[in-house]
Amino acid sequence: MERAAAASALLVWLRASGGLVHPALRVGVSPTTGARGLIAAERIEPTPGRPLVAVPETLVLTSASASAAAVAFHGASPRLGPALAVLDPAAPLAVLLALEAAPDVPTPSPWGLYAR
Repeated sequence: MERAAAASALLVWLRASGGLVHPALRVGVSPTTGARGLIAAERIEPTPGRPLVAVPETLVLTSASASAAAVAFHGASPRLGPALAVLDPAAPLAVLLALEAAPDVPTPSPWGLYAR
């Protein structure tokens, strides 16, 4: 999937899942760091009580949810996540994102759009 299409799909998924992204924000690449993230496409005036981004707890990628997704969507052993977490708490996330970024993933997890 092309990066622009993947970025658009990511925002559609976030909003459809109950998330909120200010309409002036776009997924883009920082010209100074090269990092992908949200960039303001126009000036945003602060509004009390109106967040720029809101992510439902169900979409937060944790070591536990990454381990569960690796098992459910990629056939990983249920023992993989806890074993990796002993080495580094972020290891299950890294493994899931690597699995999701593979070009031949038949059924990506809900976080597949994030990895692409």
